[in-house]
Amino acid sequence: MPAAPGWRLHGTEAELDARESGHTPLTLRDTIGCLDGTGAQLFVSCPVRSGGDELLSVSVGEGGSGGPAMKDHAARANAAILAAATARHAAQDNRQCIDAENLPDGEPDIG
Repeated sequence: MPAAPGWRLHGTEAELDARESGHTPLTLRDTIGCLDGTGAQLFVSCPVRSGGDELLSVSVGEGGSGGPAMKDHAARANAAILAAATARHAAQDNRQCIDAENLPDGEPDIG
């Protein structure tokens, strides 16, 4: 099932931030984000009214800011999974974003 157009973030400042040097790209269908040294971040287009342009940013980390770098593959994958689950919950249940049901279940793609 193709994602709704409201979820497209490509070409935005959020995508540029996610693709910054030293970050590993993270995608969940048309949402974008990254893994950095201490956690995962996802940006979700989250309009709450027709024509809205709100953006939901979800960040999860290990050890807080300035904590040890996450180099272990399993820890990075777990951070990505937690960010995706948090983004789904926030978009669908908390913010009730338009088309939030189009956020897919499962793990985001890393790399």
